Amino acid sequence: MGIVVMSPEDFEQGIKIMSTQALPAIRLLPGYKGGLVLGDPETGKAVYVTFWETEEDMRRSEDDASVLRDESAEALGVGEIPTERYEVRVLELPG
Repeated sequence: MGIVVMSPEDFEQGIKIMSTQALPAIRLLPGYKGGLVLGDPETGKAVYVTFWETEEDMRRSEDDASVLRDESAEALGVGEIPTERYEVRVLELPG
Protein backbone atom coordinates (compact mmCIF):
# COMPACT_ATOMS: atom_id res chain seq x y z
CA MET A 1 0.00 0.00 0.00
CA GLY A 2 1.22 3.47 -0.77
CA ILE A 3 -0.04 6.97 -0.14
CA VAL A 4 0.39 9.82 -2.61
CA VAL A 5 -0.45 13.41 -1.72
CA MET A 6 -0.57 15.81 -4.65
CA SER A 7 -2.18 19.18 -5.11
CA PRO A 8 -5.94 19.02 -5.70
CA GLU A 9 -5.33 20.79 -9.04
CA ASP A 10 -3.09 17.92 -10.17
CA PHE A 11 -5.29 15.15 -8.80
CA GLU A 12 -7.01 13.99 -12.00
CA GLN A 13 -3.75 14.01 -13.95
CA GLY A 14 -2.11 12.10 -11.10
CA ILE A 15 -4.80 9.42 -11.12
CA LYS A 16 -4.40 9.14 -14.89
CA ILE A 17 -0.63 8.61 -14.52
CA MET A 18 -1.20 5.98 -11.84
CA SER A 19 -3.80 4.09 -13.89
CA THR A 20 -2.16 4.35 -17.32
CA GLN A 21 1.53 4.05 -16.42
CA ALA A 22 2.20 2.65 -12.94
CA LEU A 23 -0.47 -0.06 -12.66
CA PRO A 24 0.07 -1.46 -16.20
CA ALA A 25 3.79 -1.85 -15.44
CA ILE A 26 3.07 -3.53 -12.09
CA ARG A 27 0.65 -5.93 -13.82
CA LEU A 28 3.62 -7.46 -15.62
CA LEU A 29 5.38 -8.50 -12.40
CA PRO A 30 5.17 -12.19 -11.40
CA GLY A 31 2.52 -12.96 -8.80
CA TYR A 32 0.51 -9.77 -9.32
CA LYS A 33 -3.16 -10.43 -8.48
CA GLY A 34 -4.72 -6.98 -8.77
CA GLY A 35 -4.74 -3.44 -7.52
CA LEU A 36 -6.90 -0.49 -6.72
CA VAL A 37 -6.55 3.23 -6.27
CA LEU A 38 -8.71 5.21 -3.83
CA GLY A 39 -8.65 8.97 -3.97
CA ASP A 40 -10.01 12.20 -2.54
CA PRO A 41 -9.92 14.95 -5.19
CA GLU A 42 -10.62 17.65 -2.61
CA THR A 43 -7.42 16.95 -0.68
CA GLY A 44 -5.33 15.47 -3.51
CA LYS A 45 -4.67 12.33 -1.47
CA ALA A 46 -4.66 8.91 -3.12
CA VAL A 47 -4.06 5.47 -1.67
CA TYR A 48 -3.04 2.58 -3.89
CA VAL A 49 -3.15 -1.07 -2.93
CA THR A 50 -1.65 -3.98 -4.84
CA PHE A 51 -2.39 -7.64 -4.24
CA TRP A 52 0.11 -10.47 -4.65
CA GLU A 53 -0.22 -14.24 -4.90
CA THR A 54 2.34 -14.81 -2.14
CA GLU A 55 4.44 -12.80 0.27
CA GLU A 56 7.48 -13.96 -1.68
CA ASP A 57 6.00 -12.49 -4.90
CA MET A 58 5.36 -9.20 -3.12
CA ARG A 59 8.89 -9.03 -1.74
CA ARG A 60 10.38 -9.98 -5.11
CA SER A 61 8.43 -7.16 -6.75
CA GLU A 62 9.72 -4.50 -4.37
CA ASP A 63 12.86 -3.59 -6.34
CA ASP A 64 10.93 -3.17 -9.60
CA ALA A 65 8.09 -1.42 -7.80
CA SER A 66 10.57 0.95 -6.17
CA VAL A 67 11.71 2.14 -9.61
CA LEU A 68 8.06 2.54 -10.67
CA ARG A 69 7.26 4.52 -7.50
CA ASP A 70 10.21 6.84 -8.13
CA GLU A 71 9.15 7.38 -11.75
CA SER A 72 5.53 7.98 -10.70
CA ALA A 73 6.58 10.39 -7.94
CA GLU A 74 8.62 12.37 -10.47
CA ALA A 75 5.75 12.41 -12.99
CA LEU A 76 3.32 13.48 -10.25
CA GLY A 77 5.67 16.13 -8.90
CA VAL A 78 5.61 14.71 -5.38
CA GLY A 79 8.31 13.54 -3.01
CA GLU A 80 8.99 9.98 -2.01
CA ILE A 81 5.92 7.75 -1.98
CA PRO A 82 5.87 5.82 1.31
CA THR A 83 4.72 2.21 1.28
CA GLU A 84 3.47 -0.20 3.90
CA ARG A 85 2.79 -3.94 3.85
CA TYR A 86 -0.40 -5.55 5.07
CA GLU A 87 -1.77 -9.06 4.94
CA VAL A 88 -5.30 -9.48 3.59
CA ARG A 89 -7.35 -10.84 6.49
CA VAL A 90 -10.88 -10.31 5.18
CA LEU A 91 -11.99 -9.89 1.57
CA GLU A 92 -15.57 -9.79 0.43
CA LEU A 93 -16.52 -9.43 -3.19
CA PRO A 94 -20.09 -9.95 -4.37
CA GLY A 95 -20.81 -12.70 -6.88
